[in-house]
Amino acid sequence: MIKILLVEKNIIFYKALTKLLSKDEKLHVVGVCKEGNDVIEFLNKNAIDVIVIDPNQSNGFVITVKVKKEFPRIKIICYSAEGESTKERMLRFGACSYLSKYEANIEDLVSEVKCCYAASE
Repeated sequence: MIKILLVEKNIIFYKALTKLLSKDEKLHVVGVCKEGNDVIEFLNKNAIDVIVIDPNQSNGFVITVKVKKEFPRIKIICYSAEGESTKERMLRFGACSYLSKYEANIEDLVSEVKCCYAASE
């Protein structure tokens, strides 16, 4: 079971994402942090394999650096409506992958979660 943390402020979006990701029996959304500042505290209390984060809503650039420093085995997927500069920054800061909220569908996200997780095994 791949344990996922969502970092997203939009309540409708994260509830829908949780429901859709949970349809795959290999994925389990363990929790949601609406604010990036809550991520480290959550990770200190919960075992997580993959974080899906929108860096522009949640101070995600800073959080990505902190997570990669304190929890290097956790994979981070940037899931954002922002473009190329966000993608480049997140990958440079240690994200495993970038997906566009405008272009990627749920199957793409499921596939990226599994792919990033497999890269850590």
